[in-house]
Amino acid sequence: MTTVSQLSASDALVNQENTSKNYAGLTYLALRNDSGSHFRVAMYFNRPFPIGATIISATLRLHQTAAATGGSRTLTVRRLAASYKESTVSWANIPAVTGATATSSAQGDGGAVGREWAIDVTALMQEVSDGAPWYGFRIESNNSTRMNVFSREATSFQPTLDVTFGEDPDVPTVLAPSNGRAVSIARPTLRFDFTDLAGDTSMASYQVQMNLGADDPVSPDYDSGVVAANIPEHLVTFDVDPAEVWHWRVQVEDGAGLWSGWSEWVTFTRTAKPTVTITNPAASPNDFVTESTPPFSWTATGQVAYQLFITDPDDVTEVLWTSGKVTSTDNTVTLPDLATPILSPGGEYKVVVRVWDSVARESTPGDPVYTDASRDFTFELDNTVDPVSSFTVTASDGAPVNTSGWTRATAPDSYTMLRGLTLDSMVAIAANLQAADLLVSGTTYEYVDLTASPRTQYFYSVVAVVGGVSSDDNPTDTVTAEPEGVWLSTLDGEHTLCIDGTIDVRWEPSEQVAVHRPLEADNPVLITQGGNLRQGSIAGSITPRHPDSQAAAVAEWDYLTAQEQRGETLILTLADTSIRVFIYQTLRENADEEFADVPVSFRFCELT
Repeated sequence: MTTVSQLSASDALVNQENTSKNYAGLTYLALRNDSGSHFRVAMYFNRPFPIGATIISATLRLHQTAAATGGSRTLTVRRLAASYKESTVSWANIPAVTGATATSSAQGDGGAVGREWAIDVTALMQEVSDGAPWYGFRIESNNSTRMNVFSREATSFQPTLDVTFGEDPDVPTVLAPSNGRAVSIARPTLRFDFTDLAGDTSMASYQVQMNLGADDPVSPDYDSGVVAANIPEHLVTFDVDPAEVWHWRVQVEDGAGLWSGWSEWVTFTRTAKPTVTITNPAASPNDFVTESTPPFSWTATGQVAYQLFITDPDDVTEVLWTSGKVTSTDNTVTLPDLATPILSPGGEYKVVVRVWDSVARESTPGDPVYTDASRDFTFELDNTVDPVSSFTVTASDGAPVNTSGWTRATAPDSYTMLRGLTLDSMVAIAANLQAADLLVSGTTYEYVDLTASPRTQYFYSVVAVVGGVSSDDNPTDTVTAEPEGVWLSTLDGEHTLCIDGTIDVRWEPSEQVAVHRPLEADNPVLITQGGNLRQGSIAGSITPRHPDSQAAAVAEWDYLTAQEQRGETLILTLADTSIRVFIYQTLRENADEEFADVPVSFRFCELT
């Protein structure tokens, strides 16, 4: 809604006693209605509103130059039917009038200088907004005694036109559900758009009409009436039966009381969604799995796509793993062998299975296009599987490596390694470890952990998995690594190199974007481009060495940097600072034959 106040752009009086004389430029305008001696006024304002606007109010304001005499009078205003020129208009050529008539309230004698005459010309201005030509007003009095009002040439009390207008909201064009799409609930929520860029931008109300089987604007089966609301949606108040085709439309009202036109009719149907039933993990009391990569299964009729989520049971927004949306009728998914397992013995989890069918559906509040089911489950161990024996963990001499060793009379299908800061907090750090890969000799096995932080006490355990069942009563051991120097290695631990020299470690944030200071917060929040305050950089001149020979050091360094150039992640362990750095890009300049003082810089380091 917009309000504009304008001074007149031109005005002039015309005198019946001097029919050809022009009176432009005077500081007053005379009004009289006496036989043979009329005074009238022609007055023009620039149009202050766009064509098509709704005129909410329009008031012409005139002001007396002196006290009035001659008794009660009213002023009448109509639109001129043709244009005029202020410098040439006279009684003889003032245009005729047309359209609606506006009349002031009656006022009697008296009134100080500046007494106002307010005339409601809303109807006249609405005619102009609706497309009638606009040439200005003609103003006249019904009293035979002359009264003067100030003109636009006066220094004060000039004629003004105050107009308040609004533009109708746009006709809604985005309706949901529409295009014959399906919903699944008996009382769906109908949604629509509200756009009113040029008028009052707030929605005040709406009206919905619905009809079964065909459009019927005259007597629809359902009419919501005018519903006061500022959210563009309507909850159907009756049950929509399955397979029925409903037509619906809507109109909206803005805060200025202006209505849009009706939208086009659109259609929707009600079609039930598939029922999803999770079959593994089973229902209580068998709601558990016994391995770190279990199969999940379900049943659903009409499935064309699915998505599976593993989440925290207390916070489903914390997604531990998802299959992504898969176009398939398969109803079994086996959790893959991940680099970092997400299931740990004793842990509690939730599996969510989401299914889509082939029906063209529309998502509305409370009714998504898919259907899903969920089940809480735990990862339980089983004493029917024999655990390992003779389990010990040792820290390598001076190196950032913890080695677990054990024996088992028969090789299991796989092993799962557990680690934690306490016995109760141990989680899986590796799963589906093949016995053949860990076999040392006979019945002896070994697992090397390169990811533990130096100078930190850890508890370790290993679980044997046979036939999808994980062993219980597994032995544990604890160790604290005390490495020295700086170590660079591959994740598999096959290539490890101790590095001499000084390395400058800076864990500065990436490019700073802003510092945000939340209300009542104790500390400011640093917002960075990477969004990760653990990022930093390491640079320096280093000299690799190897316990066997310098040639071995050269070969080992060449392998590590060549691997990194192919994108393999390396681990740099700074033993004395208890910081582990994952390096994602390594740059090196040409080294001399002795391979000494090689300048190296590491990029995109994640400090842990």
